[in-house]
Parts: sequence; C-alpha cells; structure tokens
Amino acid sequence: SNFVATEYEGVLKLWLELGVPVDAARERFDKATDHIRHMVADLVDGEQRMRQQVLDSIVDYKKQATMLRDLLDLPVLELDENQTPLAKEEILREELERLEHMKVERLRLHKQLRLSERKLCQRLAMAPHGFVLREDSVPTEQDLRDIEVHIGMLKKEQDRRTKFLSTLHKDIRDLMTLLGASPEMDSQLDLEDVCLTQERLTLAKSHLAKLQVMKQEAEEKRRRLVEELYLYWERLETPESYRGSFLEKHPSLKMSDIGALEEELRHCQALKREKLAQFVDHLKQELLTWYDKCGIPERGTRLEGAEYNDSYLESLEKELRMMKSFHSTHETLFAKVEKRERLWSKLKEFEKRARDPSRFNNRGGALLQEEKERKRLQKELPRLEDEIQVYMENAKETEDSIFNVWCNGFTSHMEAQWEEYKEEKENEKQARQRKQQETPFTTKGTKRPASATPLRSVSKVSRLGMTVHNSPKGNTPAFKRSTLRRSKGKTQPLRRAATKGMSQPSTSRGLLRGANTTSKKLQETSITSVASYKEFQEVLNSTKRGMSRSTLVPKTEPRMHRSAVGKQMSLKRCPRQLHF
Repeated sequence: SNFVATEYEGVLKLWLELGVPVDAARERFDKATDHIRHMVADLVDGEQRMRQQVLDSIVDYKKQATMLRDLLDLPVLELDENQTPLAKEEILREELERLEHMKVERLRLHKQLRLSERKLCQRLAMAPHGFVLREDSVPTEQDLRDIEVHIGMLKKEQDRRTKFLSTLHKDIRDLMTLLGASPEMDSQLDLEDVCLTQERLTLAKSHLAKLQVMKQEAEEKRRRLVEELYLYWERLETPESYRGSFLEKHPSLKMSDIGALEEELRHCQALKREKLAQFVDHLKQELLTWYDKCGIPERGTRLEGAEYNDSYLESLEKELRMMKSFHSTHETLFAKVEKRERLWSKLKEFEKRARDPSRFNNRGGALLQEEKERKRLQKELPRLEDEIQVYMENAKETEDSIFNVWCNGFTSHMEAQWEEYKEEKENEKQARQRKQQETPFTTKGTKRPASATPLRSVSKVSRLGMTVHNSPKGNTPAFKRSTLRRSKGKTQPLRRAATKGMSQPSTSRGLLRGANTTSKKLQETSITSVASYKEFQEVLNSTKRGMSRSTLVPKTEPRMHRSAVGKQMSLKRCPRQLHF
C-alpha cells in the first residue's frame, strides 16, 4: 500500500506540472484505480483457482494412488497432516508416477513369463500355471513368483526329459549298430527342438525295449547256433583252427553274421546225413554222460540194439535235449545232491579213520578237531537231506515220470546208505564188546606180565601190541610213596650198597610187580577197542576209574627229590605213557 501511495503522489505531481485539469486528473485516477482493483481481483481469483486446483489434485492423486495400491496389492499410503497442500500434492504425484511404472513393469514381466511358460508347456505338453490374469487387473508379486517357480519346475522337467531322451537315443543307436538294423525312428534329431512329450518318451522307450528284445533274441539265437555248431563240429571232428577262424569272422549279432552261422549249420547237417553212424555213436556217449550227471545210469540200457537211421538219430537228439533240460531245470537239486555225496564220503572217511589205532599217537589236538568235524557232518548231512526231500516233494506234483523215477531211486539210494552205515556201526559195536569180553579173561599172562610203565623206551613195533592203561605209580616222589595205595603183592626189600655213603637207587622191580598184580584186576582197554574220540573222552572222564593208580595222585603236587624227578622224566619219555 505504501508503494501505491508513493506512486500515486508522483503521478499527481506530474499531472500538476503538466497542467492537467482537475477533472481530467480525477478521471485518470479513477481509471487507474479501477484498473488496479480489477488486476488485484484477477490475481486473487487466480490464486483461489490455483489453491482449489491443488486441493483437487491432492484428492485425485490420493484416489488414483489408492486404486493402484489396491491393484498392486500394496498397503495404503499414509501422509503427514502437518504438511502443506503443495507438499502433499508433490508427494502424491511422485507416488502415482512410481505406481504407474510398477504397474507397467509388472505387466511386462507377466507377459514375458507367460511367453516362456507357454513355450515350455507346448514342448512338454503340460498345463500352464493356474493363475489367470483379467484384463483390468495387475499381477501381484506373489503371482509373479508363483509363475517363476512354475517355469523353474518346467525347466527342470525339460532338462530331465532331455537327458533321459538323450540316453534313450544313445542306447537306441548303440543297439542298432550292434544289430545292424535300419532305424525305424529318427534318433538323430536335435534335442533342443524335439518335443519332449510323454508320448515321445513312451515311443522312444518302446522302441528301445523292442531293440532290447531283438538283442536278446539274437543273442539266444547265436548262442543256440554256436552250441549246435560245436556239437556238429565235435561229432564231425572238425579242426579247432577252422572253428576259431570261423567264429572270429562272424563275431557280432548282425543279421549277416547270424545268417553265416545258419548257413554253416545247414552245411554241418548235410555232413551229418553223410556220416550217420559217427553221429549216433557220439550221441550215445554224450547221453551216457548226461545219464550219469542226472543220476539215472540205468537208462543207458535203452540205447542198445537199435538200428542206425534218421529217425533213431532224431530220437537220440530229442532224448539229449530232454536230459539237458531236465538237468537245467533241477540244477539246484543236483547241486545239493552232489554236496550231500561229498559230505557222505567225508563221513565214511572219518569212520574209516576212527578204526585206525595209529591216530592216538602224536595226535596234537587232531582228535578234538576230528570230533568237531564229525559233529558238524552229523548235523549238516540230515539238514541237507531234508532240503532235498522237501524239493522232491514239491516238484513231484507237477513233474513227469522221469523226475518221479529219479526221486524214488535217490530215496532208495539214501536209505540203503544209511542202512549200511547202521549195520557197520552195529557190527563194530558187537566186535568191540566181544573183544572187551575176551581180552582180560582169555589172554594168558607170561611168566612176568608186561608192565604199563617199561624200564626203558620200547620200539614202535612192540608199542602197537601193548595194552594202554594208567601208570600204577604216577609221578609221585619217592619220599611220598608211602601215601599211595599198594597192592597185596609182596615186594623185595631194598638192598643197601656195600660202600658206605653210596646208596643204590631203588629198583622198580617190586613196584612193577605190584603194579602188575593191580593191573590184572583192571579192565584192560586196547587202542583198537576205542572207536572214536567221543568214546575215548567218555572213558577218560568216567568216574569209574577208581582202580587206576593215577587217580590217587594228590591234586597239589609236592616238592620232589632229584632222584624222583629223574624217575618222573624217565616215565614221561615213555612213548606209550598216557597221563590223565
């Protein structure tokens, strides 16, 4: 207002200086005042409109921001109430621009993800993600993440199927190369472009399975052809050099090599008809071998007295195939039978060894090991026979007469073996009983009975006929000899040496005489009367050994005199001395 008043005074001075009339000056002043008034009014109106526009923009921006945030699944924006309208308007405008950019970016990313997903789904023949975007909607961050996860799963499935199909194609190519077959499907396709549908994988797997069946059939056919060729070559006495060179020329499963084997087989069959008698003789020998393998050698009598012709040759070949099939079908049974026969032979060997008296000499623990092995055989042999019986009972229901005849024959064979075994054991038992009854009472003693503890070492020849029993004196020292139980036989008195201070060692004659009188009362046991280590151990551990002089030896061995130690050492050196 000071500015207007100052300027107004300056204008009046100009008017007065110029001589402008008062009415004209007043008119000019009124016009200027009106102009200023209108200008200020316009200014106020403009500012009012601007203020309203700012307020309207705030409301509009806030509304749009709220809609976009709801659309983008974002929380509501909170503004500070102390901020001016212009600051609020600027914040809302920037926020709206950011939300618009986010919306556009999400739509662009969603479109890109959907495009990648569509390509993968088309190649894998799989359904896309279940999320469907409406035209007026925007995908949320969670929606985009779900689509990305689904795309990642599709890529993994694509890699897995690509690797699997690549392996299938490689196997198919290898089998076709091995078989020399023409490709029935294009296995050379680029795996980056080929569809990886389940139908495609199923087709590749079925083709591979077909080739594998062809390979198995080719292997079986080649094996059968080679076996037949070897049979013909053996019967035709074909040189080994020709056989090896022929198989080296045709080593694969290709149709050309299979055809060459078939052609060679036809050639051998033609030679077979020319050498009929030679073939029949070879077949007979081979059949006899298989009869022995199957345990029915009596079937070989059917091969005698037949006329050599083509029908007879065919019957022999049929019989040979049947025996091979019979042996192959019951291969497990024949393996058990063979094992059973080995165990039976070992058991018989142990029984034979048990009757050998020399096994008690220098045994060094061998008797214990032999007894353990015998017990193991006695347990394992019946168990194995039970398994064979169970197998035969289960197979008898469905097998033909050959198997039934074999079962009956083998059962009779086992029963005969056990009957023979029991009869031998019974005979041995009776022989031992007769020997034990005859030996102590019928054998007449000599003028001086043989001592159980000889004065010196005896030869091996005389040792075999000696009766083995416990030492009558044991290892008791001389000064403890009075504690032993003595026999009623008279002993000679000890003689003093002629020289003073020199004592003659006491002779063992009286001791031996007493021992002999005592031993006459004992039941003598010969080595040959002990059949096994088990019986030997029973006699050893028996509580009825009261008459043996060794049973009177004290448990705690007393201190010995030097002379007694020497006598004990001489007793230990005796090869027939048994210490219990």
